[in-house]
Amino acid sequence: MTVLLPGTSARETNSTPLSFPASPYFLLLPNASLQRFLPGLFGLLLLAQAAPGQTIVVSRAELKNGNELRLEGSNAQSNATILVDGIPRGQADGEGSFRFEFSPYQSDDSLSLAGPRTVERGDRVTFTATLTNTGAAALVGLQISLTDTPGIALKNVTPGGLASLANLQPGASFQQAFDGRADREAVATITVEVFSAGVSIGVVNQTLIIIK
Repeated sequence: MTVLLPGTSARETNSTPLSFPASPYFLLLPNASLQRFLPGLFGLLLLAQAAPGQTIVVSRAELKNGNELRLEGSNAQSNATILVDGIPRGQADGEGSFRFEFSPYQSDDSLSLAGPRTVERGDRVTFTATLTNTGAAALVGLQISLTDTPGIALKNVTPGGLASLANLQPGASFQQAFDGRADREAVATITVEVFSAGVSIGVVNQTLIIIK
């Protein structure tokens, strides 16, 4: 299944497509990450009538360009209407398959990044990420990372790798500071990504110009 959060590009994983027992309907309740299925995906409420004796399969869920949601699946009832957040967004074909895109769509989790835009080579730099849980359930198993592209702009970043965060209750916010040194002259992209139980739930980017 493909799961993309704001600011990411296409990323394929080898997990099994999601399937739901045969019943008149299947329901994904509000929330913000795959780890919190059930309840839900990206604060998503998706309702579709199942074909008799079958299971509905969501094979792809992708958030592109920050606010464009794409859903694909199969085994819905022939020509069934697909509802997202209670709004009709698409229709299954005669064989019960569905694929549609719409925008704007907003993730339940808010992630922002604050830090310098221009520094001199050798300067110490600090970037502060803020994560807010705007969903209805706690975010658990949280980890956060900071990287730079082309990968040579920053040195001695602390914390390095994946740093663990405390669980985040609904409505609560958490800040994580990253300290490092501007090591090379470059126009770099600073990327902070947050994971919940190994599943990416947020990405934010910022440009950093390092001069001599």
